[in-house]
Amino acid sequence: MHDGGPGADEPVNAEVASRSEERRGAPTMGGGRVAGLAAAGPSGVFSGIHESIGQLVRLGRDQANDIVLEDLLVSRFHAELRARPDGLHELIDLGSRNGTFLNGRAVERAIVEELDIVSIGHHTFRLVGHGLEKYIDTGLIAFEARGLGVRSANGHSLLRDVTFRLEERSFLAVVGPSGAGKSTLLNALTGFRPAGYGHVLYDGRDLYEHYDELRLRLGFVPQEDVLHGELTVGQALDYAAQLRFPRDVGSDERRRQIARLLDQLGIETATDRLVGRLSGGQRRRVAVAMELVTKPSLVFLDEPTSGLDPGNERGLMEMLRRLADDGRTVIVVTHSMQSIRLCDRLLVLAPGGVPAYFGPPQLAAAFFDCADLQEVFRLLNTDRDRDWAAALHADPAYARQFGAVPLELPAKVDRDKRRPALSPGPRALLAGALRAESQFGVLVQRYARVIAGDRRNAILLILQPIFIGLLMLAALPAHQLAAPAAGQVRAVSRAGLVLLVVLLGATWIGASNAVREIVRELPILQRERAAGLGVVPYIASKAIVLGMLTVVQCSVMALLALARQGSHDQGSLLPTPLLELVIAAVLAGLAGMALGLMISALSSTADQAMTVLPVVLLLELLLAMGGLFPDVVDKPVLKQLSYAASTQWSFAAAASSVDLGRMQALDTVASDAPTIQLDDPISKFESLATRLQQPSSWQHEPDTWLQDVAAVVLIAGLALLGAGLAVRRRRVEA
Repeated sequence: MHDGGPGADEPVNAEVASRSEERRGAPTMGGGRVAGLAAAGPSGVFSGIHESIGQLVRLGRDQANDIVLEDLLVSRFHAELRARPDGLHELIDLGSRNGTFLNGRAVERAIVEELDIVSIGHHTFRLVGHGLEKYIDTGLIAFEARGLGVRSANGHSLLRDVTFRLEERSFLAVVGPSGAGKSTLLNALTGFRPAGYGHVLYDGRDLYEHYDELRLRLGFVPQEDVLHGELTVGQALDYAAQLRFPRDVGSDERRRQIARLLDQLGIETATDRLVGRLSGGQRRRVAVAMELVTKPSLVFLDEPTSGLDPGNERGLMEMLRRLADDGRTVIVVTHSMQSIRLCDRLLVLAPGGVPAYFGPPQLAAAFFDCADLQEVFRLLNTDRDRDWAAALHADPAYARQFGAVPLELPAKVDRDKRRPALSPGPRALLAGALRAESQFGVLVQRYARVIAGDRRNAILLILQPIFIGLLMLAALPAHQLAAPAAGQVRAVSRAGLVLLVVLLGATWIGASNAVREIVRELPILQRERAAGLGVVPYIASKAIVLGMLTVVQCSVMALLALARQGSHDQGSLLPTPLLELVIAAVLAGLAGMALGLMISALSSTADQAMTVLPVVLLLELLLAMGGLFPDVVDKPVLKQLSYAASTQWSFAAAASSVDLGRMQALDTVASDAPTIQLDDPISKFESLATRLQQPSSWQHEPDTWLQDVAAVVLIAGLALLGAGLAVRRRRVEA
């Protein structure tokens, strides 16, 4: 970039001047001006520095780029701007981790027009003539809420007309009694659950309209624990950095950034300590550090002092005060009044989400004519009929600052609809795949370390299949899977019972491994989803780690359980029937694991997931018994459900391997003809040939076994898809 000289700040022509004023004037939302808003202007300015655009300009962190962006959110080669024959320019993302944004929307390829805004990491540009003009963002953003309102599904008001403005480097505390809508307000301000009406303006830009871009500049520390206790502080922060930084950011750069953060937050000595062994105050500081990795301009915290003693509470609030002084805007929801005077502004909500006060915390008690803030809480709880909003708007200072709240906007004008559509192309598709692959690798490493870090649970996971296998070995009748000698027919066979018990055990192992693994880390998942974590790499990481564990467990269990059962000389497909039986047990375990992940993704709590699991396993048992007792499932609904039961198909594969239909032929006849007429027994046994017809899925043939195996794999895949859809549909919320 070069200096444009004395006249470089001037618009290049009248049209540019007019549109420039529109861009710099009142905030816009989807192309329309927000009438009546006297918002503070943006914290930065478009400078008089231009970069002339030739045929190609490449932007990124590497020094080889035409425009070098010193920002760890920016990939080494992040994006490029190409000139087109028609005189327009085309913006192309080069597979970046954190995306390239045009007018607040993530794009892979897009046409750039005059004065369009291009955002990469913390850097923003606009196209002026044949040059790029850089926006110098000081990071000192102004933040504003205008007329925010939220209603429940039944029409009950949860938040009503909340309006406030924060200048840069502000520290705001939001307080109020239970039921005052503090969490609802926080969800609205962060964009996790947008308000039903009203506006949230980040540096003059509508947060909801530009959420994909601006979410990278927001930090949020929820009340729930978002840390894996099995990791050290350094490991937890490093994995968070890997998920948010481009994959080309080296480990040394990440460690330096983490070391600076820990030193800034006063926990530099905790790097190698396990998160689970930290004090409450230290855990809160680590959670804050996790959000500061990406250097957000705006930080939200939900009840950060909850459960802390007065000393830790004071220390944490002083740390937040320093963060605000260093150039961030900090908003904290709290019940604690001990350190509220450290804040610049105080927002008091009355029951029903009604704003009752906004201003310096030192003046709040006098505003309510109370001795202290504790008495203010009692007043808000007891005097619920008072119109607190009217009292606030009647305050001269508040009225001068905000005046009337506009709730309506002009019709939106979507400029992007006028542009020619550009297909993503192979590069964009490859970029998306690489982005998912990068997240997948980090998640697999982290999840494996989390499982190994919980030593007590790891020991139980090792011992569980051994114990179950030995129990089956001792309890099940022996030699049931060996073929009878030539010329013999086994009058009573327990082979079906043996297979059913083994396969249900494998299903239990897989399902119990997975049933709590998503629901128990919902706060972590929700926060990382808001920071850009993909659903596919998340589910895939769970499936691959748990899958490897389940394969080993089910193999050990099956080998132990079947050690005394004997086998046929030939399997349906493989030379060794025992190997086919182990594969069937492994597939049953993997299908159970996928089912457990789906239950976990659909559940609200770990207790709820564990309550549902036995019911589902009982249903699997019932449907799997259809092969042994056809009358059990030969009923409407149950028959259709049986096709979706993974245990039934894994049982069918095992039955095919050992030729179960022939082994229990007389059992089948006896079950259909439990009584025999002594004066005419022959008529019953004349039907033996027809009674020997076995289920088609039990045929001792290669094609049948492969079809049964494919059915189990399909059901497992559908269960993983269901888990992914459940995670995707779950609202990202505090």
